[in-house]
Amino acid sequence: MSAPPRVSVVVPTYNRAPLLRGALATVAAQTFPAWECLVCDDGSSDGTLDLVREIARGDPRFRLVPGPRFGLPAGPRNRGIRAAHAPWVAFLDDDDVWHPRKLEHQVWALEREPADAVSARYRAFRGDTPPPFEADDGAPRTLGRIGLAGVLLHHPPFPATPSNIIARSALLELGGFDESTAYRAVEDLDLWSRLLSRPGFRWLAVEGMPLLAYRELGSDSISAWDHTLEPDVIRQRWAILEIMGRIIRGRPALGTAEWRALIAAMRDRADDCAARCRAVGW
Repeated sequence: MSAPPRVSVVVPTYNRAPLLRGALATVAAQTFPAWECLVCDDGSSDGTLDLVREIARGDPRFRLVPGPRFGLPAGPRNRGIRAAHAPWVAFLDDDDVWHPRKLEHQVWALEREPADAVSARYRAFRGDTPPPFEADDGAPRTLGRIGLAGVLLHHPPFPATPSNIIARSALLELGGFDESTAYRAVEDLDLWSRLLSRPGFRWLAVEGMPLLAYRELGSDSISAWDHTLEPDVIRQRWAILEIMGRIIRGRPALGTAEWRALIAAMRDRADDCAARCRAVGW
């Protein structure tokens, strides 16, 4: 009998079988073997289900978690969190790819220093072909910390969803990603902010070269599911503004410099939102 998985990889997908095949291949190529991969389908009508079943026949660590059409990644991601068997949950979008040693380095970080989450550095790309990763000489990584102010201000290393491993218990305690349309496409920022607002929550960052290639927003990006871009961009920015205000109201202990940076960022976002609203006649 095989050992239970230590990391559950949650992959939401909808009608993008060719991209999904490439993403899952980078899971199969991981040097850290103790994982399961839950492909959480959002009601696909292409060949996605057959593809995942084919892959699972060759490697039972892959598992199809089907579901009805939800329309936003938060729904299938939460379904994967609930169905996971491992104490740690990693996320991968169906249009992104991992370095073969991503899980290995992140599990090393969790073993080296107790934490509730760990993120890896990443880089964005456009187009159909991800850039090749740098060669990894296997040298130990250094560790940094991700803090609330850095997340709210989107300072590097702001954790992209597919760059993270997070304790499943913490995700379940907070109810996972917000499934309402209020935080559409910024539901990750909302969740990271709620996690980091918990007393004692520790979030590590594995420093060094990128371990994730993150596909920037395009017409078929995961963030574009049922996406009407310009109005939704405005709503996203207002949502970020609300998240920032909600969090800092609950954190009076933030330092003076952090307060000034957050207030300045909120003012800039409010001005940007107002300008965009005027431009589209709102």
